[in-house]
Amino acid sequence: MGIAIVNEKIMPLVSIALLLWFMILSLLLVSLLWKNKKATYSWDKKGAKVVPLVLAVVLHILFGVFIGIIFYHISVIRF
Repeated sequence: MGIAIVNEKIMPLVSIALLLWFMILSLLLVSLLWKNKKATYSWDKKGAKVVPLVLAVVLHILFGVFIGIIFYHISVIRF
């Protein structure tokens, strides 16, 4: 058994990253499962919504930034 040391400064970043991950997953599920009654644009003919997909891509980029901040915060030794 080892000793786990949790840095309290990292926990808000981890919670934000977890929240972004849940938002990305929910937006992808909404875009895939929400069917349109009538296709108005050529990309809507398959039934998927475009706006949740775009939001999921933007949130995915933000998620990557937050993961980068977490790794930077862990790897930099502060004196």
